[in-house]
Amino acid sequence: HFHGSIERLSKASIGELCRFPGIGPAKAITIRTAFELQRRKGLPVQEDYSLFTLNSSEDCVRLFREYQGGRGHRESWFLLANSNRRFLGLVRLSAYLNNPDALDLGNLLDTIKDHCASKLVFIQKVDRKDTVPNAMDIELYELLGATVELLGLDLMDFLMVWETSHCSFADLQLVPNLPFR
Repeated sequence: HFHGSIERLSKASIGELCRFPGIGPAKAITIRTAFELQRRKGLPVQEDYSLFTLNSSEDCVRLFREYQGGRGHRESWFLLANSNRRFLGLVRLSAYLNNPDALDLGNLLDTIKDHCASKLVFIQKVDRKDTVPNAMDIELYELLGATVELLGLDLMDFLMVWETSHCSFADLQLVPNLPFR
């Protein structure tokens, strides 16, 4: 009826859904609620992120903004990708903090392995409009790059993202080896 389109299904009225055998008002409301929660979370229901290839910093920023939905303040994330730069997941680093100063690296690495990720994009959501990297940002990038290399992973980019702008270390050519090619 909806020609295989989840987007069309997401816009169906409760009455329209009730026309299908086995779907009464309760199930129809449940279906509509699920799509509404998805919309409020900020993820477009029609997008299949497993097919999303990361070809540029703009791709990473777009995916991050859609996935993260503009919530939260200054936070750090890893965007995970496979060797073909296909998106695998987004991991918030605060979920791996044992205390404010200790990162649970073992569990983070397990998550990266569970996703079969070989490429990472570090994303730092900043609360300043000026996304020009300062000395602390560059120092963090260098430390992160060395750590990722020791783990046998590929750091594709280091992004600083604000509401309406971003700074990509790859675009500034601070990340060697043309990471998006």
